[in-house]
Amino acid sequence: MSEFLSFLQLGFHHIADPKAFDHLLFVVTLCAVYHWLEWRKLLVLITAFTIGHSLTLVLSGFKILNVPASLVEFLIPVTIVLTSLHNVTVKKADGGTFSKAVSTNYLLALFFGLIHGMGFANFFRALMGEEGSIVKPLFAFNVGIELGQLMIVGVFFGLYFLLAQWLKLQHRDWNLYVSGLGGGGALVLILQNVFNHDFKMSVTEVVFSEEKKAFEVKFYLFTDDLTATLTGDKNAPLPASNAIGEYILKHFELSVNGGKEALTFQSIRQKNDQVLAIFSTPVFQKKISKINVKNSLLVEKFREQTNMVYAILPGKGRETQLLNAGDVEGEFEF
Repeated sequence: MSEFLSFLQLGFHHIADPKAFDHLLFVVTLCAVYHWLEWRKLLVLITAFTIGHSLTLVLSGFKILNVPASLVEFLIPVTIVLTSLHNVTVKKADGGTFSKAVSTNYLLALFFGLIHGMGFANFFRALMGEEGSIVKPLFAFNVGIELGQLMIVGVFFGLYFLLAQWLKLQHRDWNLYVSGLGGGGALVLILQNVFNHDFKMSVTEVVFSEEKKAFEVKFYLFTDDLTATLTGDKNAPLPASNAIGEYILKHFELSVNGGKEALTFQSIRQKNDQVLAIFSTPVFQKKISKINVKNSLLVEKFREQTNMVYAILPGKGRETQLLNAGDVEGEFEF
């Protein structure tokens, strides 16, 4: 799978995954106030939200804007609660698509979009290592989010249309039900504090150094996931470096041109909420035509785990593979 398609897929699943439904819940709650006949207003509303989250996603992706993840994770369900309250307590604005009264809703969607964009950026940054350009992955990830968003809106209004036609459901009742569901769900999420990180992902970079004539392999693993896998308790202290190194060597293999490469532990350090472990190979003098990896890190603990692997060669760019519990092997050809 190409790098563009990999990040498009990740963006789509990030907003549309029912297991991580904070953004999904917001989009549904945001749309609840509109009748299915008001598609023009809805289109402008979704566009405003898109502009908002695209702006902060780009700024955060390039590290121009940096807001603590804990604050963003708290603010996202707050936006859902505020939107649901607005839907049921404020008289619906009448007027044309761009009337002054209606435009207030667009500004609200734009502002809340800025907050959600920072949430998307937290996830995106977790996918990126230290090597290579982020322009194409960032664009593909945002396109994936938009496609997922359009799917959510389409399914939502398709369901509303069917209920309105078959059961004669009134829009006032529909808005009340959906807004109540959205606000109640967000309140539960705030109280339970389940927004630490709701995705199971690791990143591995396989980088060939022209200077050293050897491969450097970097593993980025969420600290709590790694700790939970090694100790059974995500809140336990981080295991010793040798225990982490042994675990990685047991669950990762690197082969070049068909021959298995020995990995030597170099260093380990914590980077924000992730552990960065670095390994290297012996000197490799031959021309590189194929790289194979086997990556089963964390999948025995988390069946939904996705392991992203980058292979980076000088002058060849960066190739990407998405591996999971059902497919732990990847191949790169150069």
